[in-house]
Amino acid sequence: MTQELPAAHEVGMHDVQTSKLAPGASAAPELGDVVDALDEAASSLKAVVRHQARSVFDDVDSYVRDQPLVALAIAGGVGYLIARLTR
Repeated sequence: MTQELPAAHEVGMHDVQTSKLAPGASAAPELGDVVDALDEAASSLKAVVRHQARSVFDDVDSYVRDQPLVALAIAGGVGYLIARLTR
């Protein structure tokens, strides 16, 4: 018993519109275009990550400057826990 697959329009898929392409051109993007798009995405991601890291560092820096004794207590507690865990 074979089961028929639904047509593309029944599952929400749409045909690729190729009417705007030059005759003989394919609808698939060129490899260079894909590489350029990936390069732009990587550059954007790198800028976002760099900004987030700088923001976290600035927050920690201002917290340590505002409350140095609390920061020392936290650092001492973390050091103690690491020492206990690595025994």
